[in-house]
Amino acid sequence: LQDDAKPVPFRQIETVLRQEWGGDWRSRFASFIEEPVAAASVAQVHRAVLKTGQAVAVKVQLPHARRLFRQDSAVFRALAAVGAPMISHFDLKQVIDQIIEMTLQELDFLREEANLKKFESLPHGPIIHVPHLYEDMSSDRVLVSEWIDGIKLTDFLNRNPERAQSLLRELLSSYVQQITA
Repeated sequence: LQDDAKPVPFRQIETVLRQEWGGDWRSRFASFIEEPVAAASVAQVHRAVLKTGQAVAVKVQLPHARRLFRQDSAVFRALAAVGAPMISHFDLKQVIDQIIEMTLQELDFLREEANLKKFESLPHGPIIHVPHLYEDMSSDRVLVSEWIDGIKLTDFLNRNPERAQSLLRELLSSYVQQITA
């Protein structure tokens, strides 16, 4: 799974949107920016504005992500079967199976939706904002949430090193809360 992957052409993304929402999918929006704001190996994100005026992030799974993952999984399992006898100090097949299972979960946006709702139900410090989720627009291949302007954490820390300790402490507390909740 990569960050900052090369985006796919919008016509491919539009195929997914048509499959999920029908041919009139654009009628849900006042505007929809076809140029993605982010792309990764599984999905890309587009900024849009609902008819209500609310800015949203539309995360769309790449059209061939599942097929490519199934192909990659077969290769990884074959490599594990060949390589397992050469590695005795851990179970390579089990590690590969766990990676494949975690990636399958990443391909299911309904699971991401459930995780977001669970995260939202936890108490949070004042610096943590959970984006509103538009469940009626989300599916296993499309996730729509409130748009939140921001910058990457690493960029923020590079610009504000004096705030690193308190911010990272708050984030660590949030991570621990998520693990133990």
